[in-house]
Amino acid sequence: MQIHPPPESLDSESAVSERPPVDVTAATDAVRAVTLVRVELHSDVDAPLRVRLRNRLDGPVLPPRTEGVPADGWDDGEFTGTLPANGSLGVGYACPRVVEESEAPVAVELLGPSDGGNEEDTGHVAAAVRDLGRSVPPADAVPTGSVESVDLTGHPGDGPRDDADPDLPDSVAAWLDAVEARVERAERLTDASAAEAASVLEDCGDPDAVAAVPDRLGADTTALRGALERVERLLSRAAAANPEPVATALAEGAAGLSESQLATEAGR
Repeated sequence: MQIHPPPESLDSESAVSERPPVDVTAATDAVRAVTLVRVELHSDVDAPLRVRLRNRLDGPVLPPRTEGVPADGWDDGEFTGTLPANGSLGVGYACPRVVEESEAPVAVELLGPSDGGNEEDTGHVAAAVRDLGRSVPPADAVPTGSVESVDLTGHPGDGPRDDADPDLPDSVAAWLDAVEARVERAERLTDASAAEAASVLEDCGDPDAVAAVPDRLGADTTALRGALERVERLLSRAAAANPEPVATALAEGAAGLSESQLATEAGR
């Protein structure tokens, strides 16, 4: 695989040698509808080198992640790292596309000698998440706000509602089931590994369907918020309404009037 010419700061003897100062080997494996890319770089230069790797495949880059954060060196679909002096460096990632065998998956650029220091910090927060893991409070510690006060069954005080058998009209239940399926798909794609992304792509059966997931999630979020606001307004109105006294009086009056009419008719 060809790489960009070495920068002028490299030793001239290395630049004019019979082979490039950095040898690049790339291999691809297809797993379902996802291509796994493995790149090996080997340097014959007596100094560490900064290198940048760019994906050339027609698809997004899925870098390795730790606690949902891309591994060190990855930023915006590119990898930048240090190739040790007279040493090797391995890089791997995934791309949800099936490629031709003759297609070169990556382009490698030599950025020049490394200063020998640490890699540039990609962000204190990202580093902390990688080192400490993702902090998630227990479910019962997360406040749910006004949503907690909404009882769609209309039977307050009866305890938790059984989500497996909600008392909802069929059309409403069908809509919620469809939204839930789309949300679950979006959750599966969140910080997904290559294997997880491949599984979602296989389930969808179409890359365009996967690409549409973010837009559908946004539309579903808007619709759910609108539905929740309307439910809360209706619930507030229903709780404030008190039709029983008037309705009872009307019913009793109508019944008494009917009995009086019957007695009159019988006396004739």
